[in-house]
Amino acid sequence: MVYTVCMLTSTFRHFAVRVLSTSFLLVLAVSCRRIIPPHYELLMGTVCTVDAFEDGSEQLYDEVFERLEELELIFNPTRADSEVTAVNAAAGLAPVEVSHELFLVLSEAISYAKLTDGALNPAIGPLVNLWGILTNHEHVPTDSELKQVLPLCNWNDVELLPAAGGAASGEASADRVYLKRQGMAIDLGCIVKGYAADQVVSILKKRRVKRAVVNLGGNVYVFGIKPDGSPWRIGVKNPKEPGGPSAAMMDVKECSAVTSGMYERYFEQNGKRYHHILDSATGFPADTGIASVTVISLSSLQADALSTALFVLGKEAGMKLLEGIPEVQALFIDNEGVLSATPGFPY
Repeated sequence: MVYTVCMLTSTFRHFAVRVLSTSFLLVLAVSCRRIIPPHYELLMGTVCTVDAFEDGSEQLYDEVFERLEELELIFNPTRADSEVTAVNAAAGLAPVEVSHELFLVLSEAISYAKLTDGALNPAIGPLVNLWGILTNHEHVPTDSELKQVLPLCNWNDVELLPAAGGAASGEASADRVYLKRQGMAIDLGCIVKGYAADQVVSILKKRRVKRAVVNLGGNVYVFGIKPDGSPWRIGVKNPKEPGGPSAAMMDVKECSAVTSGMYERYFEQNGKRYHHILDSATGFPADTGIASVTVISLSSLQADALSTALFVLGKEAGMKLLEGIPEVQALFIDNEGVLSATPGFPY
């Protein structure tokens, strides 16, 4: 049978602010006998879908979605009881003890901030909140507003304090995070869905699932061998006609594919469109002549982070960056619809 999974975008606020918009249409020609149908839930501000095909079971899907709920409680910046909210509330006041999981993902985000010279910025929260895209207060900020907010988006002011020893030593026994200036806020929407997809795939593989498709609001991960031995086919949307034919089709085996695009989440003011992929160097939506960037990697976290960074950097600087990351492939689509890809991109 032919099974089609379409990305469903969300108007939920906390991941509308992420500097990433992902859009795929998967066409999976798979003959399969399912015990139960694919499972989906609304989590992390989007529709999360997991299809384990013939290995799917209620117990398996319960385990997967309980894990996603755990991640929601850690990383959701709008939940009053989340760890990220606690860190942001203590900005400029005191370090906050955090789970090792938050510490790890934030460390990864800062590593990518260093690699991309801030094109990916985990401290972009104040700017995201100011623009309010897909909220009831979205607006184009004034110069005065931007002048107040941009200094708070310095990722170098995010201090990671690893656990130094056990309680018996009298030293800190937990990882801590300190935002050095009041008003700062971390927002890991640019990386956390990729991390979550990797976590889901890890569970599925431990449970000996033979083949699966994970789609966390467009952060797609596929693995396993289809019954006919053919590759998975993933279509990248055309930025000019998101509802029309795909701009490119990819034939892949195991990988994660993530797209950052300017055409899914935006608002218009005075006849001008403002998309949600913000550049903390200017305070405005990134404007490098790129309409979308698709990244393929075995790590969904890596694909998630780089798709955002490459969009902000633009094609020339992005291609140069990728020369040093040979295991990653990328496809750039510019504002005129012209496609440019790394040599190994599978299309």
